[in-house]
Amino acid sequence: MREERIRKYSTLVLVLLVAYAIYYPYRVVPGFLDFAFFEPNRMLSNRITDGYVTAQMRWMWFFMWGASILAGIYGSIAAIYSFNLCRTGRYFDPKFGVGLM
Repeated sequence: MREERIRKYSTLVLVLLVAYAIYYPYRVVPGFLDFAFFEPNRMLSNRITDGYVTAQMRWMWFFMWGASILAGIYGSIAAIYSFNLCRTGRYFDPKFGVGLM
């Protein structure tokens, strides 16, 4: 009974995570690239920059936010891996710990 519920809820969460893992890059990456490179006026009109933006500042912003976006994508993939192990009934498998790292 308990294993049945764990598998059912793991499947539900897995479906939601897959949808999120597809939606997140689709939604974030275009705006991220537009702000950094493709629409330069967006960064210039930002209240933090005060209208002064160099190419070095753009690249620095790109790499700093790019790292956090990649971390979010990696976290989604690791959660999908872990919930898939739960769904198949391997709760205490050593691979489950790898998915959490």
